[in-house]
Amino acid sequence: MIKRLLCVLFLLPMCLQAQKELSGTFPVSDEYKWFIIYKLDATRQKYIGNGKMQEGKIQYTFPAASEKGMYRLVYSLPQEEKNFDFIYNGEEDIAFAFDGEALTFTASK
Repeated sequence: MIKRLLCVLFLLPMCLQAQKELSGTFPVSDEYKWFIIYKLDATRQKYIGNGKMQEGKIQYTFPAASEKGMYRLVYSLPQEEKNFDFIYNGEEDIAFAFDGEALTFTASK
């Protein structure tokens, strides 16, 4: 009985580490097909992941071990112009709507 209790107590923190999600909407267009996420450091950007847009929607789940900080989402070419930065704090999901000109965050502080 004690072994089972210790096992549950050991595994419980792993279950409590929730993965957070980035989701957003874009205008449905042939221009927006893929997205890339970078972690921004002081001198460089580090590739984190990518995904495919489906019907103008994106969804990306951050791994549980993701660092807090500044991230960049690139949604088209040229990358220097077609991107926006956001802050990931590891505590809440991020949701946004992009209409081609303006970005509106719909869920997050």
